[in-house]
Amino acid sequence: MANKAKGVAHVKVAPLTFTQYTTAASDTWTIDHNMNAAGIIAQFFDTDDNEIVPTTFTLNTSNQCVATWSTPVSGYILLDYVERVWTFDTIIDSITSWKVGTGGSITYNVTANNDLETVAAEGSFLRDMYEDDDFYYFDFEVPLIVSDLEITEMGLFSETSIMFYTTCSPLHKPSSMALTVHYRIEKKI
Repeated sequence: MANKAKGVAHVKVAPLTFTQYTTAASDTWTIDHNMNAAGIIAQFFDTDDNEIVPTTFTLNTSNQCVATWSTPVSGYILLDYVERVWTFDTIIDSITSWKVGTGGSITYNVTANNDLETVAAEGSFLRDMYEDDDFYYFDFEVPLIVSDLEITEMGLFSETSIMFYTTCSPLHKPSSMALTVHYRIEKKI
């Protein structure tokens, strides 16, 4: 379920980790998933494998959620858990650098490599950081460099890991000009 969540900027979603079947029809499903989750992404299905939507869905604790229905229903739930949720203050305290690159191929695994595919420029200064009701904004400047760049990937980093990664159509940056990047992150999970 992807509901807008004010103040949530980044989630790390684990692979599908939990399935629970409810054989007896009930108007309340209590799911003890024991995943120590900051959030849950859930899909519900009836016994004929049709997707269904509960009346309410609540994360009671980091290890239990509850779905309610207007009438008793049987079926199953598939759950993924959200391992980590960052607020704007957490992001501000965590981002220490930016990188732009010329990679970003579809086969490159940025999570496993914890870096851009082909770093072309990097820096540690963010010009501005702010938010509105729907987005977080981070501005940084790619300075004058020796050669022209065709930027196709960029990322924001903490001291130890990549926090946000973006690929894009080639963005030409002449060597004789600086480029201000306006990085926008939507507030929803």
